[in-house]
Amino acid sequence: MYNLQKLTLSLVLLMGTYLGTSQIVVDSSPTPEDIVNLLVGDGVSVSNITFEGDMNQFGSFTNPGDELSMPSGVILATGDCALAVGPNNAGASTLGGGNGSIDPNTPGDPGDPDLNLIAGVNTNDNAVLEFDFVPAGDSLKFFYIFGSEEYDDFECCTVNDAFGFFISGPGLTGPYSSPTEFPDGSVNIALIPETNIGVSINTVNSGNANCGAENCSNLDPNWQDNTIYYVQNGGGSDVQYDGFTVALEAVLEVQCGETYHIKLAIADGGDTAWDSGVFLEEGSFSSNAVNIESGVDNPPPFLSDQEVLEGCVNGFFTIYRPNIFEQDTIGLIVSGTAENGIDYELIPDEVIINPDDGSVQIPLIPFYDGITEGNETVTVQYTYLNSCGEQDTASATMTIVDYVDMVLDIEDPFICPGSNVVLNATPQFGQGPFDYLWSTSSESNTETFDAGDEGVYTVSITDFCDRSLEEEFTVIEPDPINFFEVDDFYCMAQFTGDLVSGGAEPYTYIYNQDSLSTMNNPVNWTALYPGVYDVVIIDQCDQSQTFELVFQVCDTHIPNVFSPGVSPGSNDFFTIEGIAGFPNSRLEMYNRWGLLIFESDNYQNRWDGEGASEGTYYYIFKRSDGKDYSGHLTLIRGE
Repeated sequence: MYNLQKLTLSLVLLMGTYLGTSQIVVDSSPTPEDIVNLLVGDGVSVSNITFEGDMNQFGSFTNPGDELSMPSGVILATGDCALAVGPNNAGASTLGGGNGSIDPNTPGDPGDPDLNLIAGVNTNDNAVLEFDFVPAGDSLKFFYIFGSEEYDDFECCTVNDAFGFFISGPGLTGPYSSPTEFPDGSVNIALIPETNIGVSINTVNSGNANCGAENCSNLDPNWQDNTIYYVQNGGGSDVQYDGFTVALEAVLEVQCGETYHIKLAIADGGDTAWDSGVFLEEGSFSSNAVNIESGVDNPPPFLSDQEVLEGCVNGFFTIYRPNIFEQDTIGLIVSGTAENGIDYELIPDEVIINPDDGSVQIPLIPFYDGITEGNETVTVQYTYLNSCGEQDTASATMTIVDYVDMVLDIEDPFICPGSNVVLNATPQFGQGPFDYLWSTSSESNTETFDAGDEGVYTVSITDFCDRSLEEEFTVIEPDPINFFEVDDFYCMAQFTGDLVSGGAEPYTYIYNQDSLSTMNNPVNWTALYPGVYDVVIIDQCDQSQTFELVFQVCDTHIPNVFSPGVSPGSNDFFTIEGIAGFPNSRLEMYNRWGLLIFESDNYQNRWDGEGASEGTYYYIFKRSDGKDYSGHLTLIRGE
């Protein structure tokens, strides 16, 4: 018997449903140092790495599917590890005996004495990876899966592929071999949960005793109960092995800062055929140094696994217990640019982790506050005196991504006769993907409206965060272009006023710009010369209309009073109607004493009485056609 020092082995609930369709990918090119570095995680330093066996018996793997409940790591096999790649369609006989040899009768490499003890038969084709390690905590753990082509045919028979994880070092005494610097032997921690029985084809299987139930019960009286740790892989897509275990966790109490030695070994038992392999999870070979992890369960594609979204996507901090065998109260320091209890649900300043729990998870639940303030951070940290007597600190940081409310601006659209318009309801901000519902019952992000669909409509949008927005708009069908009544003619220098209505503004105008001019309003025309002019108006729907303007020379009419400043903008100038038809006409203005106060040889209605006081004045108007006019004018000033 040997002292297991509180050795425990527990099932890890990592198994999902077996619906995978992607093969594992195995790379046999790494060196032993490469795969040890791949295997080792936090809190462990390693040295003295060696490997015994053929170089194709170890490698790294990645697992894009979900049949094997382990995303990536290291594989050790009794044959070529590349032969573990699925699908499981070739049968056991196609996998090689003896380091990848195809002939199952070819003798393999020597076995391992420790595996002989576990298997109860002589072993062959061993693959043995060994190294020294120093833990930074008081425990060691890692995850593994054992698979074999001997499933489901050779349970409890004389052949029994075997593997073991043999650890030697301070405080450990066991029956298995160890290096000379560790004279007390080694213990195997590849055990069925809560037992001292090693994991093998004979002890963990489907419960079918192909070679007799008594053979299985001799190895483990409770062997049929171990079916919960077994996965039948008939017809599997990812892995070639006929069966494998669920992901198991090996845990061992160690002494912080001391040097230990581990031997990871696997071999064929009783023959050299039917390959087996053990998968070791990347980064899982770790000690319980202070550690905090953060993340998001199933993060959406628009966020990283270190980002949460206000009022929408939550995250977590996982605090791992420094002492896995005792209750711990962990004091936390919460910091960052986000404010605890205001920007997110309050994170306590301490947590208690019980001995039965390896960790505790604290949710990070960010609040939606409707304030655009940019992304903020949350950091959780704790400091602990580890079993080495050293202060250890761990921290993790998450980012709270600001949620900005959706904005949608749909202008009331015109639909031109005989056409349609497509409206896009994709909002600014918010968080897609979006769900749409138009009042027309459409659920697309766009909707088409045709001529005849004039009216009021709405579109409702719901985003990924279940926030909603509704926008109302009016579909407008413009009337034809219409004209107000056009006079039979307009006098020279007279403006027509606004003559256009209907249609879809803005308009385009086509007219003789050398003869017509506009002022202020583009539909207010006057003529530079007498004549008949066509004006074409085209709207945004390409509707067009043409109307005719007639400008002629009109007789002059001279006022006898004007009132600059009395009503600003009205009657501010001495205006002679019709003067535009008589260019180069002369105007003279005299006061009551006969003094000339204003004169112009080409009067254009621009005298505003400047310099003249209120009173009566005398004018002489010499029209350019030879006619002369004279008379009295009264100028009225405002107060």
